[in-house]
Amino acid sequence: MRRAIMITTAAAAILWAGCDGNGGSAEPRSGAWNFTRGEIFDDTCNFSDPPLDPNGAFSLTNHGDGTLTITPNSADPFQCSLSSSDFDCPSRADEDITVTGIDAVVHVQASAEGSFSSDTACAGHETGDFSCTGTACAAVQTYLGTTFPCSYSVRFTAVYAGF
Repeated sequence: MRRAIMITTAAAAILWAGCDGNGGSAEPRSGAWNFTRGEIFDDTCNFSDPPLDPNGAFSLTNHGDGTLTITPNSADPFQCSLSSSDFDCPSRADEDITVTGIDAVVHVQASAEGSFSSDTACAGHETGDFSCTGTACAAVQTYLGTTFPCSYSVRFTAVYAGF
């Protein structure tokens, strides 16, 4: 069960980055980008081994109309809005994890936001929100060592790697 939650959450929660704002307007380049995960903060889940995506590559498509499509190597593509140099990805991932054999469904909703400091660099954070429904949620909380609902955020950076 813990493995399923970690795998799904990793795919759902911690891959995209935002960048420190430059106070102006940046047009991020389409193509390959490299993601580097930073530290966890605002952690109310306190997982002993939090589900996190590894550092790695993703594809960014800038549609030129204030929208971006991010295609991680480990998850489905997701959409973001871009305003000046700031981006917002309110639905980075939205997953229900059914715990086999017990009445519990863990819901994971992830979002990402940040800013591009240039056309080739950004920094930001992702937030994963966790909740549970079902009569066995207390058992899931005990197993994971947390209390639902909970959330945590992870800082990240990303740089353009080319096409």
